[in-house]
Amino acid sequence: MHEQDITRRQPGHHLSQMERGRIAELYATGTSKREIAAKIGVCHQTINNEIDRGTVKQAKRINGKLIYHTEYSPEAA
Repeated sequence: MHEQDITRRQPGHHLSQMERGRIAELYATGTSKREIAAKIGVCHQTINNEIDRGTVKQAKRINGKLIYHTEYSPEAA
């Protein structure tokens, strides 16, 4: 069974900060993009676009070497 918000979304509207935060939370736990879309109540392509738009490259220095990784940031989207 899919969990979905009870509020109806109008097509063509932007995602709210709360929805972006929920996307970040679900994506970080390994939830698939299609499952996230079902839970938020949007098309799966909206989630794909949002994650692509909000993915940033992060650098961390470990033992003197810069290690790069990417992560979704709702603030960047």
